[in-house]
Amino acid sequence: MPVTNPTPARGLTPRFIESLTSADARYDVPDRRAPGLRLRVLPTGRKVFRWVCNARGQVYTIGPWALSEAPGFVTLAQAREWLDKLKAAHVSGTIDAVEAEMRAAMRPAFAALAAPADASVPTFASVAEEFYKRRIVPHRKVPEVARRILDLDLIPALGARPIEALTTRECASAIERVVDRGAPVHAGKVLATLKQALRFAEARGYRAGNPAGPLDPKDLGVESNVSDRWLTAEEIGIFWRSLDPDLTEPRADKHGKVQRRTSLDPATRAALRFLLLTGARSGELLRARWTEIDLDAATWTVPVANQKLTKDQARKAKPFVIPLSATALDLVRELRALAGESPWIVASDQSDDGAYTDKALGRAMRRMFEGDAPRLVLPGGPATPHDLRRTMRTHLGKLRVPLHIVERCLNHSLGRIVQTYDQGDYLDERREALDKWDAYVRRLVAPAESNVAFLPSAAGGVA
Repeated sequence: MPVTNPTPARGLTPRFIESLTSADARYDVPDRRAPGLRLRVLPTGRKVFRWVCNARGQVYTIGPWALSEAPGFVTLAQAREWLDKLKAAHVSGTIDAVEAEMRAAMRPAFAALAAPADASVPTFASVAEEFYKRRIVPHRKVPEVARRILDLDLIPALGARPIEALTTRECASAIERVVDRGAPVHAGKVLATLKQALRFAEARGYRAGNPAGPLDPKDLGVESNVSDRWLTAEEIGIFWRSLDPDLTEPRADKHGKVQRRTSLDPATRAALRFLLLTGARSGELLRARWTEIDLDAATWTVPVANQKLTKDQARKAKPFVIPLSATALDLVRELRALAGESPWIVASDQSDDGAYTDKALGRAMRRMFEGDAPRLVLPGGPATPHDLRRTMRTHLGKLRVPLHIVERCLNHSLGRIVQTYDQGDYLDERREALDKWDAYVRRLVAPAESNVAFLPSAAGGVA
């Protein structure tokens, strides 16, 4: 049974933490002095600080507790400092950078926890490091994603286990812990990384068979985030108008209670509209610099380094030129005025390098649907920045743009055979298609101001 000592009214103290004993099941103790901070006591006796970010159960593991300062551990005072940094970064959209800094600081503790009793026996941790060095780094364009999964989700759970003795049940438990902390979608990535690491171990002769191989994601509570969501013509107008600045003003709900809608940074508003008009990936835009924009030619050139490619694909890829429609150019000029001296197209004054993090637009758009008086309500439910890309793809088809032009607008491959023999970039055709899309969006947003008419097509769309 958990301890029954009440949490001190003024918050946790080192003496109180030291007095906590382990139980058959893990349990959490809140810190009343620092809302959101929890101390998790594990059956092993280990104590770990965590931040419960929101009501949906999003959690950030800060690190294992120590009474005095030690590499890879955190004292109570340090945990509160990290909590303040995480909260500020969550608001400013820079939490990924702070979390990476925190993970790097905690890595020595994870290494110590994973140290085997017999150094001659390969453990999951030692094989995972070799897997990262020889399989991940040479072939992944962004190896940091796998590094974070290993450090946060797998090595703390499985690191000390001899690799040849690791069981399917232990692998399942590691994934279920990720699901239980409120990250069922992320758990799918953890499972994929675990299976790949153990295939590597099998191929290198560290063990026979892959104990994670039989695991079915559905049996473990893993959820998929594969979406087919796109915005209808009605929803496009609603979405665009929801980004107007005046929606930051407070309003009364149906009970007469005054509610304040989610505020949005001007650069965020312009960036979301720009994604809808160009069909670009949010990561491509958030890593874009002003040197990539040619206002005279009305183009944005996405360098190979910013495209979503594997390392092998990147060796053969070329910079991708996106033609900018009239409205997209207006948004570029708006972003230029907001950016000041920043080299980034979408600039932030909240981060050290002046750039948005890759997930900033996703978080901003998600918050638009939250609260008692949400900024955005769509008939089809919430949407994400990537759904804007899918929206453009769907409506270009309805606008009778040829399939191969639609796919090239999104920088999709046309297939190995087609790409081998057709080296054209279709820039003129893509410009015509995006101009047509721009006019269609403007008609949906402000039909009274548009003189563009679209006739129904035989397929029931518009032409």
